[in-house]
Amino acid sequence: MARAALAVMVLAFAAACVVAYAGPWSDSRAGSGTINAAPDTDGDGLWDPVDNCPTVPNPDQTDSDGEGLGDACDPCPGEADCDGDQFSDYIELYVGTDPLDDCPDDDTDDAWPLDINMDMFVTVAGDAIYFRGRIGSTGGPPPDPNWLQRLDLNADNYITVAGDALLYRGMIGESCSNP
Repeated sequence: MARAALAVMVLAFAAACVVAYAGPWSDSRAGSGTINAAPDTDGDGLWDPVDNCPTVPNPDQTDSDGEGLGDACDPCPGEADCDGDQFSDYIELYVGTDPLDDCPDDDTDDAWPLDINMDMFVTVAGDAIYFRGRIGSTGGPPPDPNWLQRLDLNADNYITVAGDALLYRGMIGESCSNP
């Protein structure tokens, strides 16, 4: 029993070491090679899951407005919500809405995170209804078949009542308009 527990601990430690390191290695007995534990799409030395701007190199990870999106790919660094719609640019890019536009111009302009059907109104039938059957789903891995990233309004990889659906509280019936 003790050997089995020790073996599990050694394997867990070894797995943690592999996940914690990526790059070249060499050993006089085993040779050499490269460990690629996670992708680094922009090549700035930070793995995509921890990079605040995974597609644009920014090794210093500067985020002057503190909203989670690095200045190198932030549409307006220093301002957490460029369009003033009460959703940070980070959240808007995560859910797929335009961080520079607070209201849709037409039914193809996905601008306001709460307006899922892009009709310039927040309604139960047109927008909040999308939560039905999706509360508790997760982006994975692997993603839940009911997962819809557009509903994960707090970007925590889970669709919940408290973290996402309650953001509609007080907003049903609200509308936006373009100048």
